[in-house]
Amino acid sequence: MYDSRAAAGRIVVAQLAGAVSRHAGWKARLTEDELAAAIAELQEITGNRPDGPALMAEVAGVGLGARAGIPLEEDKARVEARILLAAGADKSLIAGWEREGARRAARARQLPFGARLLAPGQQPGPAGRTAAAPDAGEDPRA
Repeated sequence: MYDSRAAAGRIVVAQLAGAVSRHAGWKARLTEDELAAAIAELQEITGNRPDGPALMAEVAGVGLGARAGIPLEEDKARVEARILLAAGADKSLIAGWEREGARRAARARQLPFGARLLAPGQQPGPAGRTAAAPDAGEDPRA
């Protein structure tokens, strides 16, 4: 899928994702000072951009959707989303981005076109054909 947004918007999304991940760490909760520092940095990154709340919602939603069902990662995504909401993310946009994050994660788990799974004990053979694995006592170079 081609992302037609300006390169500056994509850079801001990457900066937001990195900053919120760093601030969230692996904590269940942030202290008031930690949250204030995170909010200040996120708002500094978005500056006066009119799409700042939408970009923060994108980071929150994609993170939630892509990491849904993954132990620990899902918890971290929730903490990051809470931080982004506190910083001013547009809550109404998060659900749409969450679906997009889940879609991206599902696509990333797919096998590449033309790839095949080998049965246990099979090895790829010449020209993509599969061959049985050699016995443990057999010299494969013979």
